[in-house]
Parts: sequence; C-alpha cells; structure tokens
Amino acid sequence: MFRAEILIAVGFLAIASAGSATAFGAIAVDDYYDEDPSEAGYGIATDYLTDHEASEAALDACTSAENNGCKVVLTFGKCGAYAASRAGYGVASAATLPDAEKRALRQCGNSNCMVVISDCDK
Repeated sequence: MFRAEILIAVGFLAIASAGSATAFGAIAVDDYYDEDPSEAGYGIATDYLTDHEASEAALDACTSAENNGCKVVLTFGKCGAYAASRAGYGVASAATLPDAEKRALRQCGNSNCMVVISDCDK
C-alpha cells in the first residue's frame, strides 16, 4: 500500500511538472558497514521540481518504511543508482539507467557490490 501511495504522489507531481524541462530525483538510504545490501533501507523520489524537494521526498519515503538512520546519498537530474556491499557503497547518476547502475557498481569498488535501488525521472 505504501508503494501505491508514493506512485500516486509521484504521478501528481509528474503532471504538475510536465512543462518543466528538468526534473530531479534523490535516493536516501539507511545502510551501515557489514550489513547485507539486500537488507538496506531506502527511499527514492523522482520527478520533482528541485533537488531539495526530491531530497525531502526521498528522506520521507525512507523513514516512512520504518528506517531510522536515513541519509540522502544522491540527487540526480535524469537517472540515479545506489550500489552496495558489506564493505562499501557507490552512487552515480547518468543519462540512462544502465549507465547509472554501471557507474555506481564501479564506484562501490568490489565484486560483491549489487545495485540496491535505481530509477530515472520520467
């Protein structure tokens, strides 16, 4: 149900910003060293008018999912990705989702890294 509420909110914002040339997204995570990346908490927000609005929405989404240590790790203008392993993480933005994911994995820096969350503005 929570995901549906976020999607509805994002849909309204997408309609409101349809005339805007630039949209912003953000990723917030609640992750720590030696945690399995698949258990990391996160929130993502796309299609906001400013990076500040996107950051606030991503933090809200992260904390609404009962995560207590959420921090914004990336704001992006097109596509963004967060990759992690037990020993580190990487974030990246790019014009396409595959490029953002590849860059985040490269920045994460080891073979155990996996993409935890990624998305693009519409």
